[in-house]
Amino acid sequence: MCSITTPARGTRSKANAADKWKLWANYSLDRDETVVLEDWFRFKAGCNEFYELSLDGTLIGQPKFTVDGERRGFQFDGKTQSAEAASTLADLDQITVDVALKWDGGADQVVFDFGSSLENRFVLSAAGKSGRPELVVTRGGKSESVVADRALRKGEWTRCRVEIDGATMSLLIDGKRAGTLKSDFRPCDAFTPDGVKRNFLAADRKGSRHFGGTIDFLRVYYTVHEDFAQVPEPRRHSSRRVSEEFIDYVKVISGNAEQLRRKVDGRFREEYRFYDDIEKQYAARMQEIRESTPRAIAARDNIAKAKEKRSQRESELGAEFDAQPDSAALQRAIAMAEKEYAEASAEAALAYSQEY
Repeated sequence: MCSITTPARGTRSKANAADKWKLWANYSLDRDETVVLEDWFRFKAGCNEFYELSLDGTLIGQPKFTVDGERRGFQFDGKTQSAEAASTLADLDQITVDVALKWDGGADQVVFDFGSSLENRFVLSAAGKSGRPELVVTRGGKSESVVADRALRKGEWTRCRVEIDGATMSLLIDGKRAGTLKSDFRPCDAFTPDGVKRNFLAADRKGSRHFGGTIDFLRVYYTVHEDFAQVPEPRRHSSRRVSEEFIDYVKVISGNAEQLRRKVDGRFREEYRFYDDIEKQYAARMQEIRESTPRAIAARDNIAKAKEKRSQRESELGAEFDAQPDSAALQRAIAMAEKEYAEASAEAALAYSQEY
């Protein structure tokens, strides 16, 4: 029996509230990876207000990272490649799974399989027995299904959404309702105490029915929104490995940030010029007071004379050292050592080129 209401992720303090739109995980698939199915969602954690990574999964068979226009994702071969998400991804009271994909065609291919066993799970297939997308939920070995009223368009990008709230199961394609079924099934029903929580992407839990095509993203929300069209795109956070592409993206969305910073700095200096003038007057008056006796003035002048003598002697010693026969040789030795280090370190880095 389900006991889950809302996740505890990112809700440890009032100042650290959960995501307003109840985003739970964002497998953005925005950069090349060989092993990690990275959850790009960030949430504030702890008093230092840093952002954590969580709900990472594993890529299986090294699906190919691909860029298709403005879309970036992983291309699965429909034979051996898949992924496994975090075990806690779908054990929820309500769920919305939003996935963008481009299907290459083929029969009975699984987009995701979430649950704890063959008898307890919920599965979205790109083309079920009818040739149309199908959501099948299984609880205690008994199944219910929602079949879409239209087929996916082969070779075209499609956005599929699954919504389950304990009263209704819905399947939507490109924002339009494609199938609905009244059901008291909840996502957490698929995760039994005696089962092993496992959530698969692009294949089923038996390692079969592989999906052939590209997946741009898979996002999970721990609610069903009344109007999903109002839910904004998740903020684009950086991967745990910051890429040059992401830096360029930040520069674009920042726009005239540097110009704005200069404007703010200029306004700040203008507003505080009065206080700067007071500080200068204060410093000048303090110095005038401290040097109001002949003894203080003489001591100040002695400091200046001593510093001048030291500077002159440093210059003389430098000239004497430069005139020594071995000075030039020592400088050449330093240059050669620096060159050798540069070449050796570059050679050493070749063995770790990707990490470096």
